Amino acid sequence: MNKLCFAVSVSFLLLAPFDGISHSCRAELTSAQRKELADIRKEVSRAMFEVRRRNYDKAEEAFDDCEARLKTLAEEAGLEENDKLLSSVVSLITSGRKSLDLKKNPEKARQLQAGVVSFTTDVAPVLNENCLDCHASRGRGGLRLDTFQAIKAGGESGAIFVPGNASRSRLVAALMAPPNRRMPRNRDPLPRAQIDKIVRWINQGARFDGDGETVALRDLKRGSGSTEIKPVEIAMATGEESVSFKEDIAPFIVEHCLRCHGQYNPRNGLSLTTFTSLMKGGDSGVIVSPGSLEDSLLWDLVGKQDPIKMPAGDGRITVENHSNLRTWILEGAKYDGADPNETLESLVPSEEDVAANRFANMTATEFEDYRKEQTAAAWKRVLSKDEPRVLETEEFLLYGDVSEFRLESIAQWADEYAVKMRKDYDVGEGTVWRGKLAVYVYADRFGYEEFNLTINRRQIPPEATGHSVVNPTQSDAYIVLQDVGDQPDETSPGLRINLIDHLTGAYLQQKAENLPEWLIRGTGLAKASAETTGNYYLDELTAKAVPALQRLRRPEDVFDEGTFSPAEVGPVGFTVVSFMLRTGGGTRLNQLIKLLQDGTEFDAAVRRVYRKDRRGLANAYRTDMLRQLKR
Repeated sequence: MNKLCFAVSVSFLLLAPFDGISHSCRAELTSAQRKELADIRKEVSRAMFEVRRRNYDKAEEAFDDCEARLKTLAEEAGLEENDKLLSSVVSLITSGRKSLDLKKNPEKARQLQAGVVSFTTDVAPVLNENCLDCHASRGRGGLRLDTFQAIKAGGESGAIFVPGNASRSRLVAALMAPPNRRMPRNRDPLPRAQIDKIVRWINQGARFDGDGETVALRDLKRGSGSTEIKPVEIAMATGEESVSFKEDIAPFIVEHCLRCHGQYNPRNGLSLTTFTSLMKGGDSGVIVSPGSLEDSLLWDLVGKQDPIKMPAGDGRITVENHSNLRTWILEGAKYDGADPNETLESLVPSEEDVAANRFANMTATEFEDYRKEQTAAAWKRVLSKDEPRVLETEEFLLYGDVSEFRLESIAQWADEYAVKMRKDYDVGEGTVWRGKLAVYVYADRFGYEEFNLTINRRQIPPEATGHSVVNPTQSDAYIVLQDVGDQPDETSPGLRINLIDHLTGAYLQQKAENLPEWLIRGTGLAKASAETTGNYYLDELTAKAVPALQRLRRPEDVFDEGTFSPAEVGPVGFTVVSFMLRTGGGTRLNQLIKLLQDGTEFDAAVRRVYRKDRRGLANAYRTDMLRQLKR
């Protein structure tokens, strides 16, 4: 490392908040102690089972025994009884004893019940009023808050609440965050009383007390026979009807009507968010009378009046919509969905859903034909006057304006690395990418920049010489490379290493919903680094990561998505993934990636694979970085 880099590394060690974390010594559990802790946890679960069976004395003895064993374990391991390693089991015992106490004292339970926060009457109205501008049916960040079922499912970052633990719930963190990150966005903060109710609801177990988890929040009523619920008669379809509500009626309601009759502040009290709310009607009463057009206000407004009153504004239903609505009412206004309380939008496939279904049903041959047409069309859009050289292998479809020999070399490199990828990621039958992966190679900067402007509609920074794009349906699956030659320099490690980097990224992007960008880029660069030695570009990445790391407020922020700029993600990701490879090898890294792809939250995946929490892993990474920079 040169003197400048060493000086930077010293400033990193002395000044950066990332390094300002004390490393106090703490005890580690032996394998036998970890087994004992797991056994105690099992015994607590058995004690809870005895509580449910009303074997109260037996349950109390079991809790006493678990506490005694936990105290002994803490003493042997040199841990405080409130140590984080033991805290989850302590919480289980505490919770179990509370349940036992309430079961043994029904009067006390009734008194506590009076203070229970209701989701239906206390929480749902707050969410309905403040959150649905951004988080309605197809919400921002994949997070929907329009039904309890959607709230429970969470968004792209996982669940938003942890039942029984508000302090670990992302919903509470978002409501109490600093102004620039606080929710609801661009609004005043929620009153503290409302936040407190949400906190209490979560701490009380986040119980649902409504009449259906798929019911829209505005229509939600208390369950368990609440007198507020007005029964709505719903006739289910028999299959003999000529018009389907789900296929023929719901789509035009969703397209034309929900702007005024959605689930929050619906005009004239008429919500059309679910079939139940449609049949319930609004302030003017019931709007659909099965079998009778004359008695159906909906038909009067949409199909009869001249001029037609609804939909309001510029929305107009088609002649086919008009005919279908008429027939549907005359045939008894029947419902052919699974649950009349599910939102109509969930019945209507989006454009993305239609596309996904189309690609999912393609055969391997059809997908290859589609890829060839798509790749040829994209090339023509970028360089319409230049005929490409085309080369096809078992895994790849290569298009380029480089020499024939150069394209053959690239194809050979790609095929060789695909064999390694199959082994590393245990790829099954068929090609690694559906329909093969398209590889565009441009001989000069002009072609690469034109592709980005024409296809990706973006300007690219000078240091970018390649990228990969693979969407969930794999309707797009390609990498684009500028042929920078084979000699590494300040902006590129050379074409072969660049190819390996972006092939790795293209593989990971197939299931990238829960993978942070630093992990995708870092894995690509780390895998590429394993294929070469003495590469100037790769050797300088660690030093390039230092300025970005210096800005971190906390060590664990290194793992957060969005912490680093696009130019910083690669170098930082490279150092983090390289550390993970040194710490646990490729097997553990692949386990982490697989868990994240399967939907496991990052913190839980890290604990499972590396046996550390987020902060512990970040501190270990910091120590490793210090060691690397001193070399």
